[in-house]
Amino acid sequence: MEAVVDKLILLPRFTTFAGATTFETPPMNVRGYGEALIDLQLAGAIGTPAAALVVEVQESPDLGIWRDIGTMVSGTTTNVTFAFEWIRLKITVSGADPAVTCWCVGNFIRRQAVG
Repeated sequence: MEAVVDKLILLPRFTTFAGATTFETPPMNVRGYGEALIDLQLAGAIGTPAAALVVEVQESPDLGIWRDIGTMVSGTTTNVTFAFEWIRLKITVSGADPAVTCWCVGNFIRRQAVG
């Protein structure tokens, strides 16, 4: 049986983060998916100093406790496997007066029905 893949947008084009702080996306239910191949693309905002950006994929069983399951690097594909029902992105921006523009999309692979 061939795997069914859904393309899901995690950060729409073009999302900008400004200021040295941590941002978290709203939780997304991934109960129907076993894994995902996620791509992140980013660029510094024009006219701003270089920013350091760390993007983590996190998962949670209850929306209260979160754990990192993958660190993303711009221009590469990150493969994550889901053990829990919820995921989100945690974006940490640092630097002197930083701003960065990015987008993130994933190919989410549906769980195979057993039986």
